[in-house]
Amino acid sequence: MEKLLVTLNEPVTLNGTRELRHQLEQLISDSIEEQVLARRILLCLSEVLNNLVLHAGPQTRDKRERAAQTMTLRFAELQNGWRLEVIDDGDPWDPTLYQAPVSDQDPRLRSVGRGIELLHSQCDQLQYWPGDDGAHNRLQLIWGGDTASRASILIVDDDPTLLRLYAAYLAKKYKVGVATSAEEAIEKLKCKKVDLIISDINMPQMSGLGLCKQLQLNQHTETLPFIFLSAHDNSHLQQRANGLGVDDYLRKPVDKQRLTCSIERVLSRSKKIRRQLSKNLNKNITNSLPIRLPKLVHNWQLAMAQLNGGTGGGDLLLHKVGESHLRLLLADIMGHDDSAKFFAHACGAYLHGLLQAQEDNTSAAPLLEKLSNFALQDQLLSKITLTCCSALLLPEGQIMLATAGHPPPLLINAKGVTPIASSGMLPGLVKDTEYQDRHLCLRAGERLALYTDGLFDSSSDALVRAKNEEAINATLAATLNQPLDVALEKVMATFQQVTGTTIKDDVLLLLLERSSQASEPGPAAEDKSPLNLP
Repeated sequence: MEKLLVTLNEPVTLNGTRELRHQLEQLISDSIEEQVLARRILLCLSEVLNNLVLHAGPQTRDKRERAAQTMTLRFAELQNGWRLEVIDDGDPWDPTLYQAPVSDQDPRLRSVGRGIELLHSQCDQLQYWPGDDGAHNRLQLIWGGDTASRASILIVDDDPTLLRLYAAYLAKKYKVGVATSAEEAIEKLKCKKVDLIISDINMPQMSGLGLCKQLQLNQHTETLPFIFLSAHDNSHLQQRANGLGVDDYLRKPVDKQRLTCSIERVLSRSKKIRRQLSKNLNKNITNSLPIRLPKLVHNWQLAMAQLNGGTGGGDLLLHKVGESHLRLLLADIMGHDDSAKFFAHACGAYLHGLLQAQEDNTSAAPLLEKLSNFALQDQLLSKITLTCCSALLLPEGQIMLATAGHPPPLLINAKGVTPIASSGMLPGLVKDTEYQDRHLCLRAGERLALYTDGLFDSSSDALVRAKNEEAINATLAATLNQPLDVALEKVMATFQQVTGTTIKDDVLLLLLERSSQASEPGPAAEDKSPLNLP
């Protein structure tokens, strides 16, 4: 049995891929609680859509070939998994048969085609059906047999018949465990995490009330939602249960509809409480660890602002000052679950160590290559998704840039705002990923902007995002001749004016330019009060 959740259509363009990804991201956040699985699906979607535009889009096809004009996305929930279909109306472009070219002369070609490796590694099934005789092409990806996204429920009752009945009620929608006594439940909870406990009150030895009290004494189980079942209509007993803070009290016999309605209501309320607590905690973590950045070093002037979206991972900006250069590493750690912010700051320690150990003063790419190999093997980094931009600021305005799944830097000059093409695979996906340096000479009167994707993608509304990007680029261009700090403040004011007070992702923006004032030898002065907007 399957349930089609959404069908979306967009033109085969980069803007079309962005819109499809944003719409599916919102759906996935509402449908899939397991964030690792959600990130795998979104990662595969991005790779498929980008390959479709690159290999079959109107701008890349030979005139004799039928270029894809429209792409359709279908996302469905299966009985034990999820299915993603991408359909296009062009000539076949079978990604499963694509062979990466090998060239010792041109290192830029060595990573081409790695996206197919990514698809095979991140989904459970990958199939492609070419559209012969004018029919549409169809690519299908399946994530199956994984029940991690379903809530886990432990049912406790000393009546084996009722246990089997309740488990049968819930087995198709939830992961169900059973225990015939409170003591057995406590033992099972020592090695298994659950989202909800449904317990009978009247049981021999330890009652359901005793079980609830016992679990509240343990920091790992004290906040577990509880639903009590009882065959007795006893107001005193119900008052005692309410005094323990239980979430619901149902009188036996309990039918399937009444039980599932209670479960959905309790889990929904519990999820909202966790999200609010997590949001407040994440803000406290971010605000307690401000980014330290030099304002002026080696004839480079820098200004940075950041906004905290509350939930999810975080944005990191690290630096290392050398004798004649400044190395920067900007990272965006993705995630939307309760632990994502902790992962972000733990990841920051890894990145700091890699940055400080980097000795090459002529290239930005090796740092990303070391990070990618390390992330592939490390137990912590392999569990998260991050994008990175590595920048090496050298004398005379020389800059080396390398990116790993990160938005392109922006060059700001009298001609306007121009993205600096620099692309590379996300770190930690395949072994020995190579990244390429992009050389840039920043002249007097020019600026460079490094940023995380929250700057342009913090709204879930497509019209707001387009308006925000246009307004920010206009402000960047209009403030080119103003002091760096003033320009930064105006850009962030534009961002907040367009997107409003609520944003869905952290935002970090760094502006840099050549300075006419030379910095003194020795350690650079730190900006200990960067522009942190509420």
